[in-house]
Amino acid sequence: MKRNKIIHIVTSDKSLILMDGQIEYLRKNGLDASVISSPGKHYDNYDSPKYSISMEREINLVSDIKSLIKLIQYFRKVKPVIINYGTPKASLLGALAGLITGVPNRIYTIRGLRLETMTGKKLKLFEFIEKIILSISTEIIAISPSLKNKIEQLKLTNNKEISVLGNGSSNGLNPVYLEINDQDKQKSKTIAKELSIEDKFVFGFVGRINQDKGINELVEVFTELELNNAVLLLIGDIEKSNKVKNVTLEKIENCNEIIHVGHQSNLKPYYLCMDIFVFPTHREGFGNVSIEAQAMGVPVICSNATGAIDTILEKHTGEFFQTNDKISLKYIMKKMYENPDLIKLYSNKSRPFVLSRFDREIIQHSLLEKYISLIESRNIK
Repeated sequence: MKRNKIIHIVTSDKSLILMDGQIEYLRKNGLDASVISSPGKHYDNYDSPKYSISMEREINLVSDIKSLIKLIQYFRKVKPVIINYGTPKASLLGALAGLITGVPNRIYTIRGLRLETMTGKKLKLFEFIEKIILSISTEIIAISPSLKNKIEQLKLTNNKEISVLGNGSSNGLNPVYLEINDQDKQKSKTIAKELSIEDKFVFGFVGRINQDKGINELVEVFTELELNNAVLLLIGDIEKSNKVKNVTLEKIENCNEIIHVGHQSNLKPYYLCMDIFVFPTHREGFGNVSIEAQAMGVPVICSNATGAIDTILEKHTGEFFQTNDKISLKYIMKKMYENPDLIKLYSNKSRPFVLSRFDREIIQHSLLEKYISLIESRNIK
């Protein structure tokens, strides 16, 4: 089966995190799998078989044509039987290169719809691009049930079948979250002391600090609540594209009760510092940070946005609020702050919920079975 080459393709090397362990799992089970991404730090540190092709995230006609030509040349050289592309630019270029070179199985793994938060001409352009990718793909995988529903609702696929692996997620729960050890707890205490939040009620957020993640509403609501002895802990880099309002940035920089620590490679001890995780995103493919928080016993206040809605069990591991609705967000944040018993109840149910539904091996085994089925079907023919 090793002669059947399989290539996963993502635009940015940062997106290799979304496939952590997948290539290794496929190779361990006899498949000749590798990955393509743009060069970068994460690419350099990636141990599995890989090939580097620069791809720009935003539209750049000259650069995109060069990337397409390189993909075509590489596919002609290695002759893959399956390509699996995710993230917008890699998906468009990968699908086109696969079609041109006759790759028999072209799988589009949809990790989210950027067009959900777009309007006007940009929306029309991205709808057109999505329809092209979907039309020339032979298989479609959505990483959550609600994302599948949204794609069908928007009528992007022309009635093509869409599959979801397991209960959804990009790659299942990272195994590092399966155990909470003494080192995690001690590190959490150290962080809390360094940030002076040991005796505070901590609302937490992890993710890119941008508009689509709902940061404008979260910061505005938190500052309006003026809760005694409460802080908002923001973990993630501030993005220049899709950037938050200037007034939001000013509050993040100047409000003593808002603590921004930037990107952190080890999130486990930070989750343990939180009383509640707030996930106000406007759109997701799935929402890994939500299940990570719950794996650490932290309940989630979650928007009912696409992808995010699949990550909690309502009134068991957290509560939903209407996406982009500051009034409902404010109500639930205040409610949680005033009800420690409710937080404890949700906390006790959070970890068992995500461990039972989002085991990484479920996702990887489902993908393995799909690949074997496609390969065997081709060999029979």
